[in-house]
Amino acid sequence: MIKFFRRIRKQLLSENKFSKYVFYALGEILLVVIGILIALSINHWNSGRIDSNKELTYLERLKTDVSNQIEILESISKFCEREAVLADSILSDFKREKDFRKIGDLDKRLGSIMYSIGISKANTTFIELSSTGQLNLIKSAEIRSKTMGFYNNIDGIETMILGNRDNVYYPNVFPVFLEVIDLNAQNFFPSEKGLTTNFHTKDMDERMEARIEIPDLQRKLLNSISLVIMINKTIKSSTQQATFEGEELLARIEVD
Repeated sequence: MIKFFRRIRKQLLSENKFSKYVFYALGEILLVVIGILIALSINHWNSGRIDSNKELTYLERLKTDVSNQIEILESISKFCEREAVLADSILSDFKREKDFRKIGDLDKRLGSIMYSIGISKANTTFIELSSTGQLNLIKSAEIRSKTMGFYNNIDGIETMILGNRDNVYYPNVFPVFLEVIDLNAQNFFPSEKGLTTNFHTKDMDERMEARIEIPDLQRKLLNSISLVIMINKTIKSSTQQATFEGEELLARIEVD
């Protein structure tokens, strides 16, 4: 093909047909330009096809991560509800009895609400998209926005949980509980066999009853139990909102 065009070009030059040669040259340039444009179009199509395949892969991975994160949030929400209900039952019993000593299994119940919870994050795909600058591979601006909002909320919940644990539970709630009760490992690990659970003596129970009669300690204990309720209710509310947003995101991914 190249030899064919070269032969025509020589023939036009040898015959002094300059005007025809110019038109020929322009035509040859036009063919080259068309060829380049076709090549660029093919390359763009291939690149677009590759990006579309990547997008589908990332959306599937994102859907799996968000589903897993929702399960984690639901588990935290259930835990917080149990803790709040248990703490509230102690307050209800105290309101009725007017005396902590008359509340059954107080040491066990207080030990049970000493738990604090963390949060694990199923955000591998989002981190990869963000760190590699490929978030824009997801064409839907709504999905991108909802994804960023969802994981920002997860970070916020983690900050809240850790902040409550380090700034409220450890310095304020736990010390009061420990001042009232003697810890029993069986209260924390009821399914574990071989744990020593009968170390309480009559003297220890009497000392606990004596401590719990102190008005100032009663006030601290009531406040601490109330803090447990407030913290767990707040975390539950936040996780439920994040769950709702995660479900909205999943629905949008399905549509896309």
